[in-house]
Amino acid sequence: MAQLERLVADLRLLSQSDAGALDIQLAPMNLSESLESRLNDADRWLEESGLTLTTALADDVMIRGDAQRLRQLWSNLLDNSCAYTQPPGKLSVSLICERGDAVITWQDSAPGVPAEELSRLTERLYRVEGSRNRASGGSGLGLSIASALVTAHGGTLTPSASALGGLTGTLRLPLLTAS
Repeated sequence: MAQLERLVADLRLLSQSDAGALDIQLAPMNLSESLESRLNDADRWLEESGLTLTTALADDVMIRGDAQRLRQLWSNLLDNSCAYTQPPGKLSVSLICERGDAVITWQDSAPGVPAEELSRLTERLYRVEGSRNRASGGSGLGLSIASALVTAHGGTLTPSASALGGLTGTLRLPLLTAS
């Protein structure tokens, strides 16, 4: 039942995003603290999934964001890495500022995604039927929700091959500008 409720909530979020009616409250916030806090909270989850986390996070990166929606974003990305990365695996998360954007690079280790599949990963209900397909299955909504949440923050999410052998998600969010 919980799985069905989560699916309904995920579909509702995507529907609201499509209609431009996603409930999001943007306010000045410290992206570094948001990301670091969620990653710290996930220590046990990552350990149970057989993943080792490394981070390189710039301090005090400020954006206009919704703390609750960003926590949901980090959880979706963590869920994806934990579900599809073979243990013992690696997760590397970095945050830098570059040309007016906060750039988060989220990369995990093998298995990877075939190059021809990368551009479709954020499509709703799309699942790679290869090495990243876990036996229990998933809804195919996680990365499309992550993309919708990034878009709601005025940013982009671009999947690519990871130097670690798995998947990289590059998230670009506009930095808070002085008014």
